[in-house]
Formats: sequence, structure tokens, C-alpha cells
Amino acid sequence: MATPVWLAPSESGYYVKTAATTGKYKRLRNNNAIQVAVCNGRGVVKGGATVHKGTARILDAAETETAEAAIGKRYGAMAKIVEVVNKIGAKLRRKEVGPSAGLEITLYDGD
Repeated sequence: MATPVWLAPSESGYYVKTAATTGKYKRLRNNNAIQVAVCNGRGVVKGGATVHKGTARILDAAETETAEAAIGKRYGAMAKIVEVVNKIGAKLRRKEVGPSAGLEITLYDGD
């Protein structure tokens, strides 16, 4: 399922931040296999983009803070703006924004 995410480098791969209520998070609890490719903000994969395979690991609370800091550093003010817009959108839809969940993805060798 195509789902756009922001990521930041980690020591062994990449950090990703999501909400613990999202489908991607729920799927990863059952199957940690992932595929990643360059896409736009709606998850449409760029034509000719290479698809990389790997695994994702759900981070604990302390690791999630590290991931959030790395993503915040990489994307700066834009990350904060998107977070605020998401919260406003959730309120308008009368949904709660779930608690943050950090992920670390590791790509297979050769990808």
C-alpha cells in the first residue's frame, strides 16, 4: 500500500514517524517486510523509481524521541507546520491524532 512518509538517516537505516493508529503501523506489528520508493506527497511513486526492499522495526518511547528529533532536524519548520495542519484536520473530522510511533527501516544489502 502506497503511503508517503518523511524519513531521516539513522545509524543502521532510516527513521520514520507515524501515528500508532495508522494502518502501516498495525501492519508492521504482524509483518515487518517493507518496500520503499521515491513518491510524491500522495504516495504516487515517481515513474522509473527503484523499489527497495527491507524491514521495519517499531521503536520504543526513547528511540521514538530520537527519531522525532532527527526528522525535525531534517525537515525543520515544515515538519512542525504539517503536524499542526494534521491536528487541525483531525479536529475538523472529529478524529483524534494517535500517539506518535517511531519506526526504523533497514534496507537489504544491494538496495
